[in-house]
Amino acid sequence: MHPGKNITNLICIFLLAATGRLTAVFPDYPSNPFAFSVAEPPYYGTFFAADLNNDGLLDFTFRSVTTLYAYDHWGALMWQVPLAYPCPEINNHGTKHGAADVDGDGRVEVVALDNDANVYILDGETGTVKQIYPLPPLGTDQLACHIAVVNLRGMGDRDAVIQTCDISPELHGWNENAMGYYLNRSLIAMNLETGTVLWRVDQDADPSNGIYEGYWGPAHGSFFAADVDGDGLDEVIGGNLIRADGTVVDLGYPRDWIDIDAPRSYIDHLDGISVGDIRPDLPGLEWVVTNEDNTGNTHHHTSLMNTDGIIWSHQISAAIPQAKEPQQIAVGNYDPANPFPEIWARSRLGGQGDQFYRPYDSQWAWLYDAQGNLYDRVTTYRMVERLPRGFNSHPTEGNKLGIEIPWTIDWDGSPKEYIAGKARYVDGHIGILDVWKTSYQYKLDTVWTTMNRRPNMKAQMLYVADVAGDGREEMIVYDASDGKIRIYANTKPNPHQPKPHKWDDPLYRRLKQNWNYYSPGGYTYTNYPLIADIQISDITASGATISWTTDVPSTSRIAYGPTDRLGGLTEENTALTTAHTILIDSLEKNTPYKIQIHCRNQYGKLGISHIRDLDLLELPPVDLTRISAASQGQVQLTWGEIQDISLFNVYRDTTTGFFPGDANRIGNRIADADPGQTGVQWTDTGEGPPVRFYKVTAASGIHEGDPSEALGVYTYPIVTTEETDFNLIGLSLETTGLPRASDLMARIPGCNSVARWDASQQGFEQYVPGIPATNFDIQSGQAYYINATLDTAWTLTGRPVRPVYTLIATATSSFNPILLPLYRTDIRTASALAADIPGCNGVARWDAASQAYTDQYDPAVPATDFPVRPGQPYLVNVTANTTWPEHATPKSMPGRKDIAAPAVSHAPHLVWGLLDPSSPAAAFRAYFSDRPGRILTETSPGCGIREGRWQVQCGNFRDGWHPGKVLVVEFLSPEGRILGRIETALSSNPSDRHEAPEAGRGMEHPVSTSLGRSHPNPFNPATTVPYALEREGPVSIRIFNLQGRLVRTLVNRWETAGFREVVWDGTDRSNHPVSGGVYLVSMQAGYFRATQKILLLK
Repeated sequence: MHPGKNITNLICIFLLAATGRLTAVFPDYPSNPFAFSVAEPPYYGTFFAADLNNDGLLDFTFRSVTTLYAYDHWGALMWQVPLAYPCPEINNHGTKHGAADVDGDGRVEVVALDNDANVYILDGETGTVKQIYPLPPLGTDQLACHIAVVNLRGMGDRDAVIQTCDISPELHGWNENAMGYYLNRSLIAMNLETGTVLWRVDQDADPSNGIYEGYWGPAHGSFFAADVDGDGLDEVIGGNLIRADGTVVDLGYPRDWIDIDAPRSYIDHLDGISVGDIRPDLPGLEWVVTNEDNTGNTHHHTSLMNTDGIIWSHQISAAIPQAKEPQQIAVGNYDPANPFPEIWARSRLGGQGDQFYRPYDSQWAWLYDAQGNLYDRVTTYRMVERLPRGFNSHPTEGNKLGIEIPWTIDWDGSPKEYIAGKARYVDGHIGILDVWKTSYQYKLDTVWTTMNRRPNMKAQMLYVADVAGDGREEMIVYDASDGKIRIYANTKPNPHQPKPHKWDDPLYRRLKQNWNYYSPGGYTYTNYPLIADIQISDITASGATISWTTDVPSTSRIAYGPTDRLGGLTEENTALTTAHTILIDSLEKNTPYKIQIHCRNQYGKLGISHIRDLDLLELPPVDLTRISAASQGQVQLTWGEIQDISLFNVYRDTTTGFFPGDANRIGNRIADADPGQTGVQWTDTGEGPPVRFYKVTAASGIHEGDPSEALGVYTYPIVTTEETDFNLIGLSLETTGLPRASDLMARIPGCNSVARWDASQQGFEQYVPGIPATNFDIQSGQAYYINATLDTAWTLTGRPVRPVYTLIATATSSFNPILLPLYRTDIRTASALAADIPGCNGVARWDAASQAYTDQYDPAVPATDFPVRPGQPYLVNVTANTTWPEHATPKSMPGRKDIAAPAVSHAPHLVWGLLDPSSPAAAFRAYFSDRPGRILTETSPGCGIREGRWQVQCGNFRDGWHPGKVLVVEFLSPEGRILGRIETALSSNPSDRHEAPEAGRGMEHPVSTSLGRSHPNPFNPATTVPYALEREGPVSIRIFNLQGRLVRTLVNRWETAGFREVVWDGTDRSNHPVSGGVYLVSMQAGYFRATQKILLLK
């Protein structure tokens, strides 16, 4: 971890002790934008925000030619003081006053220059002059132009640096770009507590020696100062450096670039500067400087520097065919995938109004990474092609002129940052641009503009700072159309992790007070740890365990206290890790606390969490006693009262074992809805799924007691048909008041009969009203068939049942009724259910709509699997007596029973076989040999022809079946002609496969050679290719891709006549899996050729 990255926080501790802290979250402005009128337009670089009246809110101050103004946070004029502007228009770009507690009295003062070399110190709240310090005698033709508050002695912001400029006529013969910017210039450091001069650095007024001497700073504005080496003191930075004691340090930046154009008195100079933690991997801070060269071709440099010198320096002209001068820059995290900031630059060259106009030119822009590499996909681009149409309203050049004053802005609170700028050379629009989302085909991603919000906007000035107090930054603009300051804020919710308070960072205060047209005070904060998965556990009366994760290895620390101001800090765990745990103990018992997580990555960058509540009360679990279904799908819950606890959280999910959390909370800190009743009452009025479960916790602060056990709601749909109307339901929740079948029938609307499956008899037992002897006992956890006279739904409520089933095998089929337990959410298919039950070789499902068993899973039968759901009833076939679930304890476990086969069974029984691939059979009819009038067809429930297979569900014969009974299946052509016939005797197994190869064919061998339809198709991982040979001979079957390349040879041999099939497993000749897609199956047998397409899914 670089020690230089931590110093700002140490400085903050001192400064806050002296000046107080800004309110963490300010009151919302009543409108967006918030607007207020000002007496005069602010001069560039003189507008900034600071807490002038010590109320914890940001106020605003600026200057005009004659007056210094202060407006409070809400736009009310606090004071105005006549104070002449210190310098002529030519030196207008830079700060002329600042604000800080410069005398240590706990109140903020305003420090300002006048035009007679005096430093004024005024009370920030009232504007009363507290002190006037005259500057020492200045040199010939020197005028004090700029001032900024700094920290040079380690006493906080109690010093200032003043910069002079040259006003001699001979050095200002051509517009603004004159030698006077660099020649005959001085920097004077002053102790603002006493007015004494700390040091003075003069610039040589004689350029004849060919080098610059003194401070190598920005030409068009004031110096820049920041603590760049981490020693707690400010340095003055530029092409060289002045230490806090006044020592000038040569950083290797070329000093011999005096390229004087005598007719115009024009010299090379620095245009813009931007400072920040640009290279977190290096100690301290870094800064970028840009150089303008008079020749317009050779020295348009962009350089990254630190206290060790030049890190890198590039000229954009070397990378592209046109010379482009980097005039303004902005540094920010524009590419969130890159952990370091990027450097965005824009050129000066623009439209015809530019003295260096070239016909092909627009304003250009480009992007460097922190290592000095140009981004390939956004290397350079013309702003005229990338700005939204009409953004720049210049009457002749429009978007050619591009933008100006590019501020880096934290607009949405995420790690990603954007650029805010205004239309160049006009009083026009402002906007926010995503400079990373661009290409040669697309425009810049315009995040926000005033084009549709205030079409008549005439922005003369743009300033960016966090003045609304939510951690994001706002755009403050002076609108010349009506003379008002407008503050535009992002009012969308901020879902992102908070960042350290910007105004606590001395660099932020420096940048927001000392800025100008060429060097906007953009601030970037990147590469901080992202904190997630915060868990508070093991809460005691005096402490708790806090655990969380970070996206990068980081240190661990927790700030805590009774209020949002916190105050306490745990000892920092300096180990870099992504999984963190800290125990906070020895806190005041039974007291609510606030906590905030602090983490630093390897570069010392601080990441913080939202402030969370820590309530040290120990809460008992809730006793959820009752659940009932109310009208219109509402569910009423009742639970026991808890002493001194009045608030509860209610959670709802679709499984019994769910974990309460934010995603499934439906009642947050709710109170008793009916205090007059026993217990706590609450009703879920929201529309919920047909199957849902509830848990309740006691709540106090963020602390919750353990959740109650789950109570549930299970709704079974009831349908009627044109025939019988039996629906299979399960009592998956504990029921009361239903001891007998007659009680269950009375509870379900329209029910006129109840039946149950008797496993020992492999048949039904049915209660018929009016015949008392048919009534039978009802048990929770069991399945029942109910016959209905109307379409409805039956809702069951209560505690989930954990059933135990004693499953028996008989001499015939051995189907037993079960419910898939509600807690077995791991079982999702019939095959998984069968695998979980010892000796299970069949699972069947009743379909009420068809009044039949439409699905029967048999491990031996392909493609018979189907989905299953907890709480639903099924019939399962077992080969031996067993108990399920296995971990449960049965009420009584029987031994092996030799139960005689019943005369007739209605249990599911599947008969199936393969269909001849060349057969035109499209239908069948099935019947028992002794009952030819009772017929099932391929359209009957549970029956069908699909994927080269036919099946008959014998459980759907109304007269039942029994082992030994002979099933006849006749296969029919589309015209109804019988193509073939098979006969098979039924066994006592849950299914029988008919093995005769002539099934559905009606002949001993094919009458023609053919390639059958592959099945399944589409497939994964394998497909079966059926084929038929009319006569013996050579046959080949090959797989090709769509490019005609051979993938695999499946058959290449001499074969006799008959029906065949071959399987392709989706591999090539080397047995390597092939990619998904369309393939060709090609068959050749003598003169026969055939090809078909198949689709392999991946």
